[in-house]
Amino acid sequence: MRVAAASHRDLEQEVAIGRFREDLYYQLNVVPIKLPPLRDHIEDVPELLNYYIGYFVDQEGLTYRHFTLAAQNRLRNYNWPGNIRELKNLVQRLLILGGDEEITLEEVDAAVRGITTAKSQDVGSIPLNLPLREAREQFERTYLMQQFRECEGNVARLAERVGMERTNLYRKLRALGIDPKKALDE
Repeated sequence: MRVAAASHRDLEQEVAIGRFREDLYYQLNVVPIKLPPLRDHIEDVPELLNYYIGYFVDQEGLTYRHFTLAAQNRLRNYNWPGNIRELKNLVQRLLILGGDEEITLEEVDAAVRGITTAKSQDVGSIPLNLPLREAREQFERTYLMQQFRECEGNVARLAERVGMERTNLYRKLRALGIDPKKALDE
């Protein structure tokens, strides 16, 4: 039997601080493969864009569109905080929304700005004169709500994205007064 496992955490460090079982680490760590984040190999962005366009056209029957050179250059200069999943979702969103055969710089800017502006505006609106505990709670609520929206209300994806066990995430959401069934309506 072979097992492939992935983690966004440094398991070696997690073992060192006692947050991951050492015996399990050594059972899993037969052939470690370290993949750099997308921002560390942005030269691959055009190929990845073409791959995902082909994928969504073939698998989901979406209409073929291609990125202009200016749009590709903008995406090469983007930081990709959501890594390859963010790129995949961006391509899918732009194909679903449709339009001309070319995906323009303006479309890309609007799609990327829609993600980043919401994050910075929401977090920036937290008053700095609050006690630390209240400020942290407001930040956590804002952060989780934004992530929840980007995961389209899927709690399993949210848990994976924020690096929490689903049961702990449900507990955190309840403590912050977020009802997963109604959260997208807020």
